[in-house]
Amino acid sequence: MILKNSKYFKLIKQNIMAFNLNLKNYNILLPASPKEPALVAVIAAMAGAENIYVKTNKPPIKETIIKAASEFGFENIKCVDIPTPEVLSKINTVVKGGDLNKIESEFVNQLNKKAVITLLPDNLDFSDTENIDLEACNKAKIPVIGIDPEDKNLNLYKYFSHIMLKRCYEAGLDVYKTRILLIGHGNLLESSLQLLKAAGSIVYSCNIQRPLDRDFLIKRLPELDAIIVMDYPQTSKQVIGSKGFISISDIVDLCPNIKILHFSGKLEENSLNLGKIKYFPSKITQNSINLNILELGENALLETATACLKVADNLIKSRTNTLHTNDSIVIYKLLNKIQFVLLDWDKRGSSLY
Repeated sequence: MILKNSKYFKLIKQNIMAFNLNLKNYNILLPASPKEPALVAVIAAMAGAENIYVKTNKPPIKETIIKAASEFGFENIKCVDIPTPEVLSKINTVVKGGDLNKIESEFVNQLNKKAVITLLPDNLDFSDTENIDLEACNKAKIPVIGIDPEDKNLNLYKYFSHIMLKRCYEAGLDVYKTRILLIGHGNLLESSLQLLKAAGSIVYSCNIQRPLDRDFLIKRLPELDAIIVMDYPQTSKQVIGSKGFISISDIVDLCPNIKILHFSGKLEENSLNLGKIKYFPSKITQNSINLNILELGENALLETATACLKVADNLIKSRTNTLHTNDSIVIYKLLNKIQFVLLDWDKRGSSLY
């Protein structure tokens, strides 16, 4: 249990201080955490939450959480199979993820009308609203939000880039002196480009938000060892495939032994299979990011979970006009269509859509 590590408790405290996370008087419903089931609940308890309800129906997970809560003196952490209407009516923050993955209309209608739903998704796609009844949330005026990975005060893209590097090794790439075409855009592209270059790769960067030079791409194909596709946040552009600048037949003809690593973006699996082109992972998610929260290390998971709680805190305080000028701000995206008053703090960097 990593929570028994005094160093890890110190890191939790440091993150709470860094994000200025104060959950006093909040009632929070959340899932068991990956790797360490009690982690998010402990963060909430250490940040002063009044009651924390962990939704899980798995006896071993319950036992672990109850044991941790008892050992560390957090009597306000409770496990629930199915939250009752009475519990839901008091909830300020719902953390969607894990065993708390479906937000249906019945659930929404029983929630406290001032509640906020914040995402801690298993696939680390903070714009993924799958399994959320957005229409019910809109009608109840309950915001659904996700942290914005583009926030440069967070290290999320750096963590993503290191997962990419790990996957390169897992795919049998040496990385050092490996020739790679990196396809993407924005801060994730820049972060990954810097990391690969630092590791000694020879990298050609293809920013899909800029004009693309097909002749240049085709000329480089024969010398490539790998192509990494990381179109996130996902755009509608396709670089590889029948509608892209590089066709599958181009790859088959010019670099049949290449390896394609997919993180996010459109990719034609059937055509790759027909051309016997190797790609990783073996199952590609087309409409989201091909990551898993279990791939995060302890520090990354801790920072991400704390940020997830912080954005809900920011929004709740902005709606009640209790957000102070010295409060820490984590940028978030509003993922459903509701209207509420925007206060001065939103001009300081929040991202509301």
